[in-house]
Amino acid sequence: MTSTPCTRHSSRTAWRPPISNGARSTTPSRSRGRPGTRFRSIPRTRWASSDKTRSRFPLGRRDAAPYSSPVNSSPEIERARELLRTVYGYPGFRGRQEDVVRTVTEGRDALVLMPTGGGKSLCYQLPALLRDGVGVVVSPLIALMQDQVAALRQLGVRASFLNSSLPPREQGEVIGNLTAGRLDLLYLAPERLLQEETLELLGTVRLALVAIDEAHCVSQWGHDFRQDYLG
Repeated sequence: MTSTPCTRHSSRTAWRPPISNGARSTTPSRSRGRPGTRFRSIPRTRWASSDKTRSRFPLGRRDAAPYSSPVNSSPEIERARELLRTVYGYPGFRGRQEDVVRTVTEGRDALVLMPTGGGKSLCYQLPALLRDGVGVVVSPLIALMQDQVAALRQLGVRASFLNSSLPPREQGEVIGNLTAGRLDLLYLAPERLLQEETLELLGTVRLALVAIDEAHCVSQWGHDFRQDYLG
């Protein structure tokens, strides 16, 4: 097993909403492609995401032109657009973001390919805010978890991570917030996710979706990269 950081350029994202199609009725505790980009929705798969960017704001440039979907709106998409403006400060979706958000919010699986800075993180963060329960994000990089959580907290989103960088007391606080329903997003390392105690813990809470980040590392760095990603 190797813990070599993934630095090669690629971008793949997939998410899986594992429970029901119900949309969340509450907001966060404190309110926020390039041509040829492939989009695919597939059944019975896990969500996976990849993006080597370490930006504290993972959604890309704010000056990019918004995208207007030709598909008729639903109450969930209208709510997603509202959260996009009020929580994240963006005037509209870019590229195929709205299509992905619609797919995940409706409870369907998806595999999404986007370039770095294409806004993949938004595509699972927004559905996690819209659906009942907590969104679980599996990420191989501690630094990336920390940056994502810090950015989300600045926006008022209830996000935390569980990894080896946290002392036992802080881990206990995160677990307490999780079981009390006070988290919108929880970031985990793949090794932490596969621990029996973690699986038992997640079995006691309602999951909005599961996202697997940096999935391209498996194919680009070989099957000896973070064996737990293959689970």
